[in-house]
Amino acid sequence: MTRLAGPLAALLGAALALWPGTWLTGRVIGVGGVDHFGTLWTWTQVRRALAGDLSRLVHNPDLYFPFGMDLYRNTGGNVLDGVIAAPLSLLGFPLGHNLALVLVLVANGLAAAYLCGRRVGEPEAPWLVGVAGALASYPLCELVEGRPTQALVAPVLVATKLLLSLPDSPGGWAPIRAGLSVTLAGLFYWYYGLFLGLFTVALALAHLATRSRRAGGQRLLV
Repeated sequence: MTRLAGPLAALLGAALALWPGTWLTGRVIGVGGVDHFGTLWTWTQVRRALAGDLSRLVHNPDLYFPFGMDLYRNTGGNVLDGVIAAPLSLLGFPLGHNLALVLVLVANGLAAAYLCGRRVGEPEAPWLVGVAGALASYPLCELVEGRPTQALVAPVLVATKLLLSLPDSPGGWAPIRAGLSVTLAGLFYWYYGLFLGLFTVALALAHLATRSRRAGGQRLLV
């Protein structure tokens, strides 16, 4: 835990330093817009469902009243990030909301460091990549526009790491962990699940092509 304390503090400090004025003035991070208001509304509905009737996650009567609709299907995946953000709402608004957005960046940074781990010789490299991952322009843009679902790329980075590690550990639990990570990333945001599915197909084809070339080379040597 001592080894993690410094990097975690650095990532959290970097994320907090992005909007110092927001914390001082009590404003919500980002700009006003339909996506931002939609996230605020959806996260509120998720908190209400968790605090009372969980069936509202499956059929929410407040959505397209009086007919109601599946909250998860309507938002394209604003539910799981809303579940994670729900406990922070106890800190009040907008502090709890802003802290949830900051934690998105910290999670991205840690996942980037995990993806880089053991791929680079320098021991400090994963944490430098972690800081870069926490400050990457794409997630920052998505957060500012009020789309934390898209900004949370950590599940994608973790799944990518596990998929890339499969050739080194083809048996045991490794394929199951990789498959579950891809599924979880897709549940957070369907587009990331689609991307990882295509990425998995590309990796499988590359692996098969490599095995075929090696087999051909061995036959030539014989």
